[in-house]
Amino acid sequence: MAAFSGHTFQSHHGSTEQIKRLQLEIQENIRMLADVKRKRLCTEEEMIRCRAETVRRVNLMIEKGDVVDELVKLGRLLQEEKHLSEQLNEQDSVERNQHNDLQERREHITKKAESLAAEIREVKEQLLEIKARNMAAQALIQAPAEKSKRNQNKPK
Repeated sequence: MAAFSGHTFQSHHGSTEQIKRLQLEIQENIRMLADVKRKRLCTEEEMIRCRAETVRRVNLMIEKGDVVDELVKLGRLLQEEKHLSEQLNEQDSVERNQHNDLQERREHITKKAESLAAEIREVKEQLLEIKARNMAAQALIQAPAEKSKRNQNKPK
């Protein structure tokens, strides 16, 4: 009998632990079920609010159809204006680039013209110096020739 009662105690003790574990699992499942029900209720309430808001907006759009049409037209006009503005900005960019290119070319040509003008001035100065030397040389050449002519014309 002692063996029988020991066996009964172990199986009873094991059953008690199993029962407690199952009770805890049941309580956890009940909490989880309550949480799911609460979330479901919140979701259903949110869906009801969303449906009501959708109905309200549809009714408002129906009532204000011409205003909605005008807003749609305005939206299209704003998109077109944005597109045109982007095109204008692109054109402005191209024109700025062209202007910058022309400005650079103008500056290059101006520098080249100034350089050529300086060269021309230098060449003129050189020509004037050469002319002055030539005139001086001719004067030197003519002076002895005139002297010799005078000497030839003088009676002896």
